[in-house]
Amino acid sequence: MTDEQQTWQSFLDQAAYFNILGVPDPQQPSVPIPMPGQPSSLAGVHFRGIGHRFAVAVQPPHPEDGIQASNDVGEAALTFSFRLLSIPSDFSVRPDCEPPPTLLDASHTQRIAIMDGDFCWGSNGEHRFTSIGAGRTFLLNGSGENTLRIVAVCAILKGCGLFQEAEGVLTLSGFFTPPNDFRFNIIIRLIDLPSRLLTTAALPPLQPQPLPDSDITYLIVYTRSQPETTTLTRVPGGPPSSLHTWERTRMFHTDFASLGRQGLKSQTEIGAVIGKHEVTTRFFAVPTALGTAEAPFPFEDVETFIFIDPNGKEIGSVTAPVLEGRSILTQIGIPPNVGSQFFGGFAVITSASGLFDGVDGIVTNVGCGTLDPHLTSICYAIEINDPTRRYRLG
Repeated sequence: MTDEQQTWQSFLDQAAYFNILGVPDPQQPSVPIPMPGQPSSLAGVHFRGIGHRFAVAVQPPHPEDGIQASNDVGEAALTFSFRLLSIPSDFSVRPDCEPPPTLLDASHTQRIAIMDGDFCWGSNGEHRFTSIGAGRTFLLNGSGENTLRIVAVCAILKGCGLFQEAEGVLTLSGFFTPPNDFRFNIIIRLIDLPSRLLTTAALPPLQPQPLPDSDITYLIVYTRSQPETTTLTRVPGGPPSSLHTWERTRMFHTDFASLGRQGLKSQTEIGAVIGKHEVTTRFFAVPTALGTAEAPFPFEDVETFIFIDPNGKEIGSVTAPVLEGRSILTQIGIPPNVGSQFFGGFAVITSASGLFDGVDGIVTNVGCGTLDPHLTSICYAIEINDPTRRYRLG
């Protein structure tokens, strides 16, 4: 990597993360949104919740135990709300276009819109941002016929207070049982070149909370591309249509807390290499996509995570094709022709091997990168159905 590319990489890594566990707000229950003229049928739900500090710490891979992570839930840190609406499969989600009423059907997978997202910190909600996005519902076997897995990726639109002029994305993944029972993992990534939110100071210890237990274990890792391994396929006379690359997978820890007068602060730590990551991405030319938060570029890809033990031996892998990705152009001190952008996406695990053999779950990502040369800084949350706690530490 050249000196110039090293500088660009440092810009990409300058990000504040907020990893949150969202649960119902007992003071403001979620509100069902009925289908017009059908009060017993749902078109969606207006969710209202409380976000708790959520610390996920992956341990170094072990030849026998594989990979394990602690999943610790802390104190309440924010409130949030959004409208989840079922939408037709070809509907383009935009803030200026209300989705047509569409039946939310728990018997099959559907696309959803996340409208009017509002995330609020502070005693009076003085630090907040709005968001919009899209996702899907998935059937959840063995958890009741009405329980759905919900996954979505959202762009941040407008902010105030500490989030004034905020640029970033968030992913949301979890479970919903109508009318008001849900549990979501929400990962927010904000570009933070002025370093208003990042800190190297020690954060106060997490205050453990007695929230309901879960059969889900989260693993959080970081990947960074190797530009020399990247191959771009271009449309004759046009932009790239696909990309193939290898990235290094590293341990990654992030946390956040309020530091009194210093305000809300985020802290990140990129650790040792624990594997490699193969990515094949397809880009789509969509006339309505402008590369803005309101109309992001869509993409899909196939991602394989190959994990290694301290001796470099492969111990397991997970493959997850991204079903919906949203990418937004940005200028963060990198020349426009390099194609800097931030993005988010979600995927379903379709195959696994070694110490992950037989697992199922979801992979979400939030990141930033450039196209040519291809540089990335990405946080992945691997959400595993883990009833035996094989991957849970403690």
